[in-house]
Amino acid sequence: MDDARSLQPQLGRRDQDKLDEYLTSVRDIEQRVQRMEQFGALPDPHVDAPEGVPADYGEHMNLMMDLLALAFQTDSTRIATLILAADGTNRPFPQIDVPEGHHYCSHHHGQQDLIDKVALIDAYYMQHFARFLDKLDSMRMRTAVRCCTIP
Repeated sequence: MDDARSLQPQLGRRDQDKLDEYLTSVRDIEQRVQRMEQFGALPDPHVDAPEGVPADYGEHMNLMMDLLALAFQTDSTRIATLILAADGTNRPFPQIDVPEGHHYCSHHHGQQDLIDKVALIDAYYMQHFARFLDKLDSMRMRTAVRCCTIP
C-alpha cells in the first residue's frame, strides 16, 4: 500500500483508476478469503478437504475464478487451468436441488430425471463461468484474454 500511495501522484487519471480497480479487487478477494476461513462446523462429506475451502461450492468457484481474473489483469500469467471437478467426482449439488453428483447422473441410461439433473448441473457451472467471463470483460487488461474449454 505504501508503494501504491507513493506511485499515485505520478500517475495520470486513467492509470490511477486502473490502480484503484486493481487494489479494490485484491482487497475484495482478501476479505472473501478471510470470511471463508471463519466458517463453522460443516457436515462431513466423507472426503478429505484442505482447510479454508468454502462450504458453498458456488462461492468457492467464484473465488477461484476471481483469483484467476486478477492474475490475468495483472499479467501475472497468460495461461491458466482451473479444474472444478476431477473425473469421477460425485459432488452433490444441494444448492440446485440435485442430491446426486454429475458422474452418477451422466450414467442415466435414458432416464429423463437423471438427464434433467445433468442439465441443471451443467447450467449451474455455466452460470458461474458466464460470471467469470463478464468479470474479465469488465476489466482493463494489458493483453487480450481468450478463454476456451477442452472437452
